[in-house]
Amino acid sequence: MNLLLIPSSTDAHQHFLKTLPKPCKARPICKYFFIVAGLSILTCSQVHAWQFYGGSSARHIALGGGPINPYLRDVMRTHVNPAQLASDSNAVWGDLGYLATDVNNGGSRYQYLGTGIQVTDKLDVGLILNKRESPLYIVDPGSPAMDPIDEINGYTASVLGFGSGLFGRPMSPVELVGAYRAASSDFGASLTYGGWKNTRSGTDNLEESVRTLRLKLGIIAPSLPQSALLDASVILGINTVHGSYTSSGQTGTLSMDGGAEFGIDVRLEGKLNDRWTIVPRVRWYTFGWELDQVNNGIPAYPNPSSEYGRDEFEVGIGENYATEKVLVVGGVSYQRIALSSNYRSGSSQTKTTVTTEDLPNINVGIEIRLGSWIVGRIGYFDRLASTETETVSPSGQTTTTISSELPWYGDPNGFSAAQQRLTLGLGIIVANVSLDGTVGEGYFLSGPWPLSGTSQQMFGVVSMNFHF
Repeated sequence: MNLLLIPSSTDAHQHFLKTLPKPCKARPICKYFFIVAGLSILTCSQVHAWQFYGGSSARHIALGGGPINPYLRDVMRTHVNPAQLASDSNAVWGDLGYLATDVNNGGSRYQYLGTGIQVTDKLDVGLILNKRESPLYIVDPGSPAMDPIDEINGYTASVLGFGSGLFGRPMSPVELVGAYRAASSDFGASLTYGGWKNTRSGTDNLEESVRTLRLKLGIIAPSLPQSALLDASVILGINTVHGSYTSSGQTGTLSMDGGAEFGIDVRLEGKLNDRWTIVPRVRWYTFGWELDQVNNGIPAYPNPSSEYGRDEFEVGIGENYATEKVLVVGGVSYQRIALSSNYRSGSSQTKTTVTTEDLPNINVGIEIRLGSWIVGRIGYFDRLASTETETVSPSGQTTTTISSELPWYGDPNGFSAAQQRLTLGLGIIVANVSLDGTVGEGYFLSGPWPLSGTSQQMFGVVSMNFHF
């Protein structure tokens, strides 16, 4: 079973790859096609030998992802390190849907599609549509520092007076990806753009715009010792939001200045023997912005800007254990997320800092080959978290609250934080096409509708992968 595959035209790199476990590439199935796929397999005259193609969100979640298992590397790694495309070209992958109960406004916003093509022996190019990764897409109305768009919607309604909810999240971002093989290393880069603009003129004038631009750079290469593999990437992003409203000669404006993000993600995959690979990793990410506003077009009374920030740090160690029929992947990590806001109104300001620390953060999954066309998955995801909230009021009074909780990423099967620990998944492979799904635990707790009288969703996340 293959965990790592980084093709290169050089003999040295090929020799290096032979010392690593061989890629284990997973495949998906849509909830409406599981039965059809199963019947087609039974009637098919030839069943292809067992192999994985790429990977998927459904695979990661089923293997204890939160929602990604950071110790598993497949085509999903392309979204972090574009150099991974060199190992997963001539493929189409994506998410067909999420159960609508797991996210605000339904799960369809998380549908996306990616594809990669090998152009030459050294060059691969790809296109990814609607993969929403910018902080402008974050959905958490309860925390303005986490959701800039929701915060700006509040300002447009209460301060500028042109209605709530006018600023939607940028639709259909487009990401261009390229990977190049040189010597024994793979290099990758990607550029993402998303946004929209809306203008209205008449008795009043309205202009709104949202833009996000992100650059990712990455490398996958042998490192010291020679049995190890370096997998490193950086991300640079700029996000902007602007709105203006003019009526009766009075103009109010609002803009998100800064909006810069920067992140580093580094993994080291060290081979211990033919089956064991150790995976230490570290990640750091920061995002900050200011909200500037001028009310009613009166320059003499500009409101001072409010500032927001998000900083994340994570360090962990994990492993991959692979045989011909079983893959065990997982690890533990420490994670710290700090959200800060400095909200100003007139001459007063309120400072708030929310710091969440996870120790440990656990991602563990087991993938088992059940036959030449089917694979089963079980995982465990957990965060033992402590959250500290510190608020400094305009009068200077400081209030600190500390709580221990069990936060989670939002279970795709509709479970609460306390209920969501174990994850289950199923993958079915038909020729070069695979469909993966996370299995709804409700089927095991309450049973299907004819037995329990409760409507149950069989699959929480459904993904697909096709190699050509």
